[in-house]
Amino acid sequence: ALQHEDHLVENLRMEFYNVPVDWENPRSSDFYAFAAILNQSSSTRTLVHCQVNFRASSFSFLYRVLYANVPVAEAKDALESVWIPNNTWRTFIFEILEENGVDPDCDECLWSED
Repeated sequence: ALQHEDHLVENLRMEFYNVPVDWENPRSSDFYAFAAILNQSSSTRTLVHCQVNFRASSFSFLYRVLYANVPVAEAKDALESVWIPNNTWRTFIFEILEENGVDPDCDECLWSED
């Protein structure tokens, strides 16, 4: 987290979007706001980050599965290269996948419990 991050980014002639997400209570509207931003700038490279990249990696996992048609196992490998989601975030991920008719289970997918 950088003070005045938005101004630093804008001074580099890049667009800055902030999607505030409560760590203890992520909401589907947070994810869909994130997805809408990525969808509107799909032809350009996008830097996605958060303070320790747990939220960002979870949202990126969901985006890749739901919008980029990346298989769950492949996206999960990338997610777990950053972190293994805790119960709050695993539940959130499962809820978003279910809303979109995607099964989180696959042969290679072992979603660990806290």
